Amino acid sequence: MDDDEVLQLQQGDSTEPELNNPDNAPPPCMNQAENPPEPAHGEEEENIEKPRPKQKKIASKVWDHFTKEIVVVNANGEKEIAIKAKYNYCKVRLGAESRNRTTHLKNHFMRCIYKKNVKIDVNQQLLNSSNAKFNGSITLENFKFNQETSRRELGNMVVLHEYPLSIVDHLGFKKFVSSFNPLFKMISRNTLKSDLLKNFEYEKESLKKYLENLESRVAITTDMWTASNQRKGYMAITGHFIDGNWILRSRILRYNS
Repeated sequence: MDDDEVLQLQQGDSTEPELNNPDNAPPPCMNQAENPPEPAHGEEEENIEKPRPKQKKIASKVWDHFTKEIVVVNANGEKEIAIKAKYNYCKVRLGAESRNRTTHLKNHFMRCIYKKNVKIDVNQQLLNSSNAKFNGSITLENFKFNQETSRRELGNMVVLHEYPLSIVDHLGFKKFVSSFNPLFKMISRNTLKSDLLKNFEYEKESLKKYLENLESRVAITTDMWTASNQRKGYMAITGHFIDGNWILRSRILRYNS
């Protein structure tokens, strides 16, 4: 074998790639600075702080009875523009700037005498004693003031505890009632007497209808006594019966002196 054949065999067994062959060239490397890797899903949202929505301020109920006005006032000899709240009933103007808040408006609304003919819808979370249970617990629910209901309960209190009709004229009693609910308009003794007579007629008619539909029997008893301070005799006729819940009831049917 001559030298030319040996040289050809060595060139054919070579496994190194040819640098000038474009097919065997290695793939170009990516420039990381120019093409950075994409962030994982959700990673970008966590780093960006989202703006919080602004909460809308709740307007006070007292603004139903006041009107905002822009007026010009004299301060230290100079005219300035100020925001005032005009009361819709007595037309008085009070401060309405944001720093004033609404406490002074509520106080004026409770004290003003011109609101006595205004129909007010007061819905608040109050303790409603009418739903008090036997265990002493009281439920918290919406309460709506009613002048007629309060007048009826006032008459029931006078009859139950035998208070004089003049109790509505007592200054201490008026202050006591006003401390609970300033919206209640105190009545006179003549109005209280009229309410008691109307309530008596209503209860009498209701008792008649109840006894007409009563299925049980009625036992009647009489009671007579003489008042020592008046030297006067009295007689009361009382009916006793058992209602549908098997509870013994007693009702006064007649009362004479």
